[in-house]
Amino acid sequence: AQTFKTRLSDDDDEPEAAPESADASSSTLDLSGKIPPRKEGADDPPA
Repeated sequence: AQTFKTRLSDDDDEPEAAPESADASSSTLDLSGKIPPRKEGADDPPA
């Protein structure tokens, strides 16, 4: 009974955390502007 409960909890927590984490990471990166500067910075040093 404990295994089933744990599995259900994990399954419910995993799907919610995965999409939320990806959305938060994408939003934070875009908001922080880490992706834009990172792309420009990589092209800047070599140039």
